[in-house]
Order: sequence, then C-alpha cells, then structure tokens
Amino acid sequence: MKNAKLFVIILAVMLFSLALTSCGGQSAAPVDADDGGYQVKALTDEARTCVECHATETHGIVSDWDNSRHADEGVSCI
Repeated sequence: MKNAKLFVIILAVMLFSLALTSCGGQSAAPVDADDGGYQVKALTDEARTCVECHATETHGIVSDWDNSRHADEGVSCI
C-alpha cells in the first residue's frame, strides 16, 4: 500500500511538471524589441460578422467587450 501511494505521488508530480513545461513556450512575441510593442490584429470579416450578430442578440455582452482590452487588441469570439 505504501508503494502505491508513493507511485501516485510521483506520477502526479511528473504530470504536473509536464503540464508546466508544455505551456512554457506560449507567449506573445514583441513586434519590435526596442519599444516592447505587440502587433494588434484587426478583426477579420468573419469575426466582425460575429460581433455584429452578438450586438443585436446579446448587446450587453458586446458592450462589455467593446469597453475591454480584448476589443482594443482585436480579440474576438472567433
């Protein structure tokens, strides 16, 4: 029984370590290292259509999104 507990603990630590290392390389790359700025992408036509539909169906959510940093950065629901 003691060996089973030790095995489970070691397995959990290994899985946790794997999860941490697999997400390590996921970061936004600066466009220009001098000013530290990031590239802002405009909404695609598909995303714009989606936002326009949401504006009529769920206008409160779109209003919140429109005043958020996500809207400023061009992040949409797609």
